[in-house]
Amino acid sequence: MKICCKCKTEKNLHSFGKKAGEADGLQRRCKECRINEGKERRHKHREKLNSYDRDYREKNRLRIKLTLSQYYTKHINILVEQATNWRKQNLDRYNESARIRSRRHTINLTDSHIKRLLTQRTHITTSEIPQALIELKRIEISINRLIEETE
Repeated sequence: MKICCKCKTEKNLHSFGKKAGEADGLQRRCKECRINEGKERRHKHREKLNSYDRDYREKNRLRIKLTLSQYYTKHINILVEQATNWRKQNLDRYNESARIRSRRHTINLTDSHIKRLLTQRTHITTSEIPQALIELKRIEISINRLIEETE
């Protein structure tokens, strides 16, 4: 048993992190106090830390992207299984988010939505559709919406 110097409560040795520089080899503050201090510090200096994080991500964008890509490639089977299990356990939430995504694509007339419209009942693949045709279809849909609104 050891007493935390922050909260002054006696706790099990497992409640303290390791620190080689201390006589007993353990941190002076318990893990719970260290976590709370970290949260407080993060909240107090939120803007500065967010700015640092944003700058880091911007400077290391390619490296981060490569690392994530390698991780995904290495663990694809596990990630797919986790996603499948989550979908099965949260079917209502998944279906609702799918409806929202679909509605957003329909309302915003995204390229993927228009390509889907153009490839329905045809043998054309989405990669074969030129961007100019997508833009024309977007204009046609917008005009039809305006006509429906005025009627």
